[in-house]
Amino acid sequence: MAKYDEFAIFRRFKRLNRQNLLYLQAQIIYQEEEIDRLVSRDAAHPDRGHYASDWWALSHGKGRGGKEQWNKVKALRGTLEKYSDRNPP
Repeated sequence: MAKYDEFAIFRRFKRLNRQNLLYLQAQIIYQEEEIDRLVSRDAAHPDRGHYASDWWALSHGKGRGGKEQWNKVKALRGTLEKYSDRNPP
């Protein structure tokens, strides 16, 4: 391997990578359900009812619970990025 790079052999850890993808899928599903719950909660709130159609208001929410949905969305983005890096379309 030191003399001929094309003969380098490295273990791919296929089983562990597949298992990790399954864990990431489970985490994404959980986060999706949490966001859906928050979307429903915020839709019924007089100050947050427009979050579903107003990204700016969602990302700049104020008060108790005002940024909870946005924080969950940001956490989901990180998990989706990890998943997509390992499982391209």
